[in-house]
Amino acid sequence: MSVQELRELYGDAKGTTIINRAVKAEIPGGELLYRLLDDLYPRRSASPELEATYARLIAIKSEMTRAIAVKYGLKSATEATT
Repeated sequence: MSVQELRELYGDAKGTTIINRAVKAEIPGGELLYRLLDDLYPRRSASPELEATYARLIAIKSEMTRAIAVKYGLKSATEATT
């Protein structure tokens, strides 16, 4: 698969938006992950536990975006910005 196919599926978005759309649509739990990140973001520094949870969710997001990059033959998730 290619960047062109990615854009055909998820629109001609720039930046990481197109990768985020693909993660939400193609990876089980992707939509939930983004909702959790959005919900947790304002409270992430309230406690060490929340900070650790937020950091773990960011690591999971990184793995998911890497999986999309591999699937579409990108060197990195940022390659979709060109």
